[in-house]
Amino acid sequence: MTEHYLRVIKPDEYRLMLEMAQKAPKWRKMRDILILRLGFESGLRVGEIAGLKKQKIDFNDLSILIDEQAGEKAPKWKHEALVPISPQTAKDLKESIKYQKEDYVILSTHKKNYCKRPLSTRQIENIVKFYAKKAGLHDWKRVSPHALRRGFATFLDEHLDLKETQVLLRHKSPNTTIQYIEKVARQNRALSKYHKLFKNGNY
Repeated sequence: MTEHYLRVIKPDEYRLMLEMAQKAPKWRKMRDILILRLGFESGLRVGEIAGLKKQKIDFNDLSILIDEQAGEKAPKWKHEALVPISPQTAKDLKESIKYQKEDYVILSTHKKNYCKRPLSTRQIENIVKFYAKKAGLHDWKRVSPHALRRGFATFLDEHLDLKETQVLLRHKSPNTTIQYIEKVARQNRALSKYHKLFKNGNY
């Protein structure tokens, strides 16, 4: 069986996407930045981003409480789990919800109509693709919120041990974490070897 192409956002690609989001109009800039940060810096799944509520954020401990009620579809993790957020993400979250009356954090906005409701997972996916395209990623159509999460997983694997990575990815079994990371690594090795084989038409 042929494996599906697993798009992984690299740190330099993430920085480019974030840079594009920082240039967005004021009425949607902070929301879009948060979508990217929560995906790449905390590894949230798209349903967890869509379902994030203000009361689940702990600014003292720099964490978010994730449970099975988050998002349109219940995530794979069936218990409550604390997900860390970076200081910059916390700062952006505070700024975003400062004057917000709604429970949900990631809301639809319009520069002329400020009637807000939670974004759907499809809308979040489209926002991620939009910034991948703006950043000049040639395969932007393949970029998804889960590509951000895979980038988070790859980054963790380079700096933490297996158990620590498992905890932050919220996998029940270390075997799941191993399979998750090895599948991405195997694909990257294969692509690298392919390009070397066919470089400059020397075959």
